[in-house]
Amino acid sequence: MDRRFALLVSVATVVATVCIGAPVAAQSLTGRLEMVGPGAARYQASIASQLATVLALDASPPTAPSALEVALRVRVQIVGRGRRAHAIVDVATGAGYPLLSRTVPGIHGELGTDVLAAAALDAVRDGAISLVQHERSRAREESLRRARDAEAARRLQRAEEEEDRVAAEARARDAVRLRTSGGVALRLRTLDVLLAGQDQLVHETGPYAELSLLVESRPFDAESGLLRGLYGELLAAAAVGLTALQEGGESLDVGAYRVLASAGYRYAIGPVEVGGAVGMGWESFALGKDALVPSTSIPYLRFGPSARLAILPNRLLSARVDAGMRLPFGVGELGDRFGPASALGYDVSAGVDGQSGRFVFGVHLGLSRFGLGWDEGASGGALPDGEEAVSATDSSLWAMATAGYRVY
Repeated sequence: MDRRFALLVSVATVVATVCIGAPVAAQSLTGRLEMVGPGAARYQASIASQLATVLALDASPPTAPSALEVALRVRVQIVGRGRRAHAIVDVATGAGYPLLSRTVPGIHGELGTDVLAAAALDAVRDGAISLVQHERSRAREESLRRARDAEAARRLQRAEEEEDRVAAEARARDAVRLRTSGGVALRLRTLDVLLAGQDQLVHETGPYAELSLLVESRPFDAESGLLRGLYGELLAAAAVGLTALQEGGESLDVGAYRVLASAGYRYAIGPVEVGGAVGMGWESFALGKDALVPSTSIPYLRFGPSARLAILPNRLLSARVDAGMRLPFGVGELGDRFGPASALGYDVSAGVDGQSGRFVFGVHLGLSRFGLGWDEGASGGALPDGEEAVSATDSSLWAMATAGYRVY
């Protein structure tokens, strides 16, 4: 822009000088003369002499790169011969933008050279004025372009700020920092102990009801950074009205409880959140000492993947899938009765949940299973008939519906 301003000042100086008829320094404005056509060489010296009064002419050959930064290009084309000879004078900017074009007749004879030289000088003077106007026009266009670009950048910035503001308001409105739900679950549990003599001890509960409490927290849910994916959950459930048969054929009340507390992280990729969680759990199935099969009490460490998919926007409806490995620390009365056992478990669950305002709801299905094993002789003849336990499975199927309130 500084170079363009200097050029504009130089051109303005030339224009002002040639308009009042004062001499001009040759270095004020650079130019390049090109002569083409029949007999062009005869006119070149005279035209160059005239133009040198207002231009610093570049003497480089026409086909060679210019040695100077050319402001004006003057092209004189001789057309025809004799009385029909005339010239076409074209003046352009150094970059080749045409400023004017003139036809000069009557260039034959002794005065033809002077006529053409004077016409070329007039064309250069008028071209210099046109150059000033051209540069001013370019400067105005550049200024307008910069103003348009600046305004577009401001509009874009305002739009981005508005988008961020709306997104922040939406996150704050739909954030689930803490919500609690109560629910009812239908559960089916089977304990199957395989004895060394290929006999089995089996206990099937049939479907029974559970009351459950679900607490969910996403403390950074209203934020936009990486911390937003952190979450914690607490699930507690207890059986209602569950009974079992004892050895005398009489029924007795059964206490069945389960608790799982976990913390995890899910990273959002568009409508999908993927991650995992780790937690501690405990499942107890207390049948009493006189029951046909022993009770279980299994504390465990759980870890595994978790994923969510937004089906409807604003958390109105989402699908969720979880899976986990369970590493038990003990097996309760099973271990007391048959001896220490190795154990491993897993669980899988899937469902949908959502919220509308402060109201939250969910429906989930799941499967959990523990596998236990005893080495040969490990159970030590725990049964009255001396039979030993070989393996056992403790599996459950469940379906749970919850409804609650978004506290914060």
